[in-house]
Amino acid sequence: AAAVSHPSVVSIYHVGALPTSGATYFVMQFVDGPTVQQAFPEGAAAPLPRVRRLLGEVASALAAAHARGLIHRDIKPSNIMLEAESGRAIVLDFGISAARGARALAQGEKLTVEGTSIGTPEYMSPEQGAGDTVTEKSDIYSLGVMGFELLTGRLPFRERSPMALVAAHIKDQPPRISSLRPDLDPQLADLIDRCL
Repeated sequence: AAAVSHPSVVSIYHVGALPTSGATYFVMQFVDGPTVQQAFPEGAAAPLPRVRRLLGEVASALAAAHARGLIHRDIKPSNIMLEAESGRAIVLDFGISAARGARALAQGEKLTVEGTSIGTPEYMSPEQGAGDTVTEKSDIYSLGVMGFELLTGRLPFRERSPMALVAAHIKDQPPRISSLRPDLDPQLADLIDRCL
């Protein structure tokens, strides 16, 4: 996160280690406001203008991170806060992000040990769930899942266990968002479908 300077990415001011224990700490921007998960609980669709703005700001933040060779790998409503004063979306928690240079991307280097996955099952891309090579497309997929949830009030997949969720992301086609929200602008519906 400290490598990305963007209004929708949390600012990191200092990283250090405690002299006595060696424990790592960091000092970051205080964001006064709720997470997206708190502001829009599952079960109710969020207001369309707010979703458009939020998705645009998160997409812009991800583009800035991707330009620096960073993949977030855990885009979800609880990792995005809404600044109370401005309403701006702020992407948090780069804790499992991975740095990848242009050379690593070109060579398709893996970010995790083959066959392992890291992230949140409800929002995890198919390649992430399978423990395969993760690229910027994984963040775009997760953003699509979040957009789907905000616009419909439910996740694309509703399995009962984390393993079943990961398997659904890997093998099943998500429902087209227009099947649940036929009133959506076709361009927005197509954008969410393309992300997924």
